[in-house]
Amino acid sequence: MAQSFQLFAIVVILGLTNLAGAAAQGDGFGEQPLSKIAIEKATINLSSTTSVKASPSVLGLKDEDTEWVTVDLENQTPTGDDSVGVFSPARFK
Repeated sequence: MAQSFQLFAIVVILGLTNLAGAAAQGDGFGEQPLSKIAIEKATINLSSTTSVKASPSVLGLKDEDTEWVTVDLENQTPTGDDSVGVFSPARFK
């Protein structure tokens, strides 16, 4: 019985240590790395040969809380500066 309690105490201490370490890193719980992107400053520069399509266009229609999104990108003249960002809020209900 005493040995079981010691093992339990060790597991709890290790768990709390890991939890404290995770909370100390970054800006804490709940902060998304992409939330720091100034999306309002983004520019769109599509040529007539470029297209971006995403489906489904609306998430969570059937009360899902997760769903795959397919993004199709076509660009006849790609460059190293091209980028596409897809962002969805953590809760889309």
